[in-house]
Amino acid sequence: MNKTPRPQILLIEDNPGDILLFRIALSEAGIDSDVQEIRDGRAALDYVRQEGSGLPDLVVLDLNLPKADGREILTAMRANPLFQSVPVIIWTSSNARTDREHFDNLSVARYVVKPPEFEGLVRLGKAVGEVLHGAEPSAAQSGAAI
Repeated sequence: MNKTPRPQILLIEDNPGDILLFRIALSEAGIDSDVQEIRDGRAALDYVRQEGSGLPDLVVLDLNLPKADGREILTAMRANPLFQSVPVIIWTSSNARTDREHFDNLSVARYVVKPPEFEGLVRLGKAVGEVLHGAEPSAAQSGAAI
């Protein structure tokens, strides 16, 4: 019997508390995956620009990172042919309309505002599961913060 490989998720996030919350969200959603963490923007840029890097199945990207911000990282990803088709979920505390509109033009799978409550974690886990399984965002999710 062949086992389906576990999804590979690249989490680019500097806050240890948010990293823990992300892992809880995956657990609550029943997502069994391998999560690689990168904790600063410069290291993320190096990873994206490195030839031969194993590609993740999904990138979850914070916007406000030390050394380089998420906007710069996503731009580098979309400029690299290897990363152009890798789905990205923006996971940020910013609910600014200008941020959401900016990322609509860079083909992000979802824009998720970091949750202040447990139900928000459940929504994050659900969004990760949908993207990993190829589900299209609903009209409410497309271009809107979840």
